[in-house]
Amino acid sequence: MLGSTTAKVQYDTSYPVWTGAKLAQGPSAADDDAGSENALKWASRPASALDEDLILLHVEPRLQSPGEEYYSKEFHGRVVAEANGKMAKLQRAAGTQAQVVLQSGMVAHAVSKASEDLDAIC
Repeated sequence: MLGSTTAKVQYDTSYPVWTGAKLAQGPSAADDDAGSENALKWASRPASALDEDLILLHVEPRLQSPGEEYYSKEFHGRVVAEANGKMAKLQRAAGTQAQVVLQSGMVAHAVSKASEDLDAIC
């Protein structure tokens, strides 16, 4: 059984997206650093074994916050820098060098948009 976000992502994207409801052998992605680090390490193993690139997508809903038009440059720059810093720290801890893609908005739409953007450059 899939949730609405997972179903939307799988419907909209042509890229393979790994999902799992309750994984017996792997960690679930988490907001905490340890959970995210474990998920990234775990995802990097099959990518490496298949000699495929791993793409780390970070969805930042705050980039579309109310009032963004008024404070957009300063606010946007601060949020992007914070997100990039967090992804760099995560990758150092996990020992990975995945391409990082930063998207804004709702998760399902952001994954679909990232897939379209990556498909256009691949």
